[in-house]
Amino acid sequence: MGRRRILMTTRKIIAEEAVYHITQRAPGRELVFVEDNDYRSFLYSLEKTSRKYSLDILCFALLPNHLHLLIKINDENLNKAMKYLFQSYAQRFNKKYKRKGHVFCGVYRASLCCDDAYLIAASLYIHLNAYKANLVKDPFGYKWSSLPFYTNDTNSSFVNTDYVLGVINEGNKLKAMRAYKEMIEGGMKCRLNNI
Repeated sequence: MGRRRILMTTRKIIAEEAVYHITQRAPGRELVFVEDNDYRSFLYSLEKTSRKYSLDILCFALLPNHLHLLIKINDENLNKAMKYLFQSYAQRFNKKYKRKGHVFCGVYRASLCCDDAYLIAASLYIHLNAYKANLVKDPFGYKWSSLPFYTNDTNSSFVNTDYVLGVINEGNKLKAMRAYKEMIEGGMKCRLNNI
């Protein structure tokens, strides 16, 4: 067999009104978030970016060395929005810690959510991420994710829970929230063995 040539590309399929699972991480073993104020700073940037670029933030999970976002775009501006988000946070982070260099490891990854099943799976994956990484014993108590907005009836956030919960039960938000909580609890029981 001949050598296989691998082509790396940064091109993404960007479609208006589409939903994307965004991932970004620190290079190597470095951290993206060192202390609580770093998480708050990123959430401030995320909310500001959502307003500036008309994004719907569906869910998020911020972990010490990486992050996950589920975003619905309303224009074909995902690349501009993510550039703004990650650059604005990185500039503040570098200034705060008197450092130079990359805060994030290259270009963000974006997976297009093509159907409702993928949307729900991505949302659950994001909300279970800190639990699966053994950062917490209870994902409902992890303060740097949007999970509390999915299980408590609150409207005091920039996170749009209606989009995902509406897929579960369009007519009854409380039933959708209970079903979502049950899915998270079911996900907690699933521990995959390393292959």
